[in-house]
Amino acid sequence: MRSILLIEDIRIERSRAFAKRNRSGAAALTAASPEEAILLCDCRLIESGIESVLHLAASLQKADAVLLAVPPSGYRDLLPLIRNRRSVPVLWWCDEKTFPPGESADLGQLDGLIGPGMNFRQLQSSMALALGRHTGRNRREEEKSDAGVRLQERQWIDRAKRIVIDARKISETEAYAFLRKQAMDQRRRMADVALAIVKRAELPQKRHPGDEN
Repeated sequence: MRSILLIEDIRIERSRAFAKRNRSGAAALTAASPEEAILLCDCRLIESGIESVLHLAASLQKADAVLLAVPPSGYRDLLPLIRNRRSVPVLWWCDEKTFPPGESADLGQLDGLIGPGMNFRQLQSSMALALGRHTGRNRREEEKSDAGVRLQERQWIDRAKRIVIDARKISETEAYAFLRKQAMDQRRRMADVALAIVKRAELPQKRHPGDEN
């Protein structure tokens, strides 16, 4: 991760002062704020206040990940907005200000969690885990989507077979062979041929003069 977008609730008062530290001792340093956590990992910091959430699209395009420094009620609202704009790992900065007593947090929708006191290696490990979790989430969503598409295609083929059976007075095996031959002759997928047959069958039939009302 080279650039991280920090979305912070401006109502949370936090020291913006950075201690002057020797970069050669980075392994021993710990982060006291979300800004320090990002910079300690040698990532570019992109900042955005929670009040500008509707204008996140441009900032998200520059970011490899998002760090939310907001209470649980805030990140529950932000997550759909972020993921509808871009698929990136989303981490939560968790401390006494973003997770006060009495709040409940649903961590299942987040990709990672970091907080104060973590050093360079711990932050890097957390971000690597977040990236892996995000990749796995995307893979599961793609598999779920693919399974839905395959199910829909099987339904189109089954409906088309029934239409062909009724129209040609043939068996189910013969109807399947007919669809397969149509697909080969037209150089199209069988599901596409089936969908075309279903749609054609659903079109209102033209009435001819002399048809009974």
